Amino acid sequence: MPHTYKVSKKVRRDPKPYDVSMWLRRCPKGVRSCFKAQGNWDSQKPIFRGCAGAKYEHGTKCKRELQRVQVTPGKPRVDVEVYLCYCTGDECNKEDITAGVGRLDGGPIRLGGFVASVINMVFTGVVMYVLTVE
Repeated sequence: MPHTYKVSKKVRRDPKPYDVSMWLRRCPKGVRSCFKAQGNWDSQKPIFRGCAGAKYEHGTKCKRELQRVQVTPGKPRVDVEVYLCYCTGDECNKEDITAGVGRLDGGPIRLGGFVASVINMVFTGVVMYVLTVE
């Protein structure tokens, strides 16, 4: 014998306020520097913040470089302008880090290892999301 179900009407609720604190976290033990990176590609300027991959102090400094990033799988990589700033202290990357921003003649910093991987993964995800939304 078939069952009958009572269909109820869903009550729409107001959305919860956005909780920025869900993105805050403490760096792993021993890590003393944070980074803030801003990409610049195709009129998009995503910002990434995180803990430096090394346990030594990077100091407060900023550099600019072009990175080759694969935006779409199977397509050629594109040059993305990246401004990378380091700072020392807990949650110091929440504010603007202005050390050396106006002085770009210091040569590009080579982003290696963990920081470059994080920037590439997050930037690729953001770009793919933006491309699929449009």
